[in-house]
Amino acid sequence: KSIAHCEKKIANFEEEIEEFEKLMADPDFYKNDAESKDMFFKHGQVKTKLDAKMKEWEDLSEELDLLGE
Repeated sequence: KSIAHCEKKIANFEEEIEEFEKLMADPDFYKNDAESKDMFFKHGQVKTKLDAKMKEWEDLSEELDLLGE
């Protein structure tokens, strides 16, 4: 996998998280308990994916740095 691929996925995950957080900032969001719980769960899943992709990006960056030395 490439750094560019990781960066694209990271940007996508960050956009998804931003959308979730916009929805969760609306007080009306919490009127539907089942929907809000589902959204919190999905938000957590995307954050986990983002963290993993960030780690992958860091590993690839370090690898590239080592190759450049």
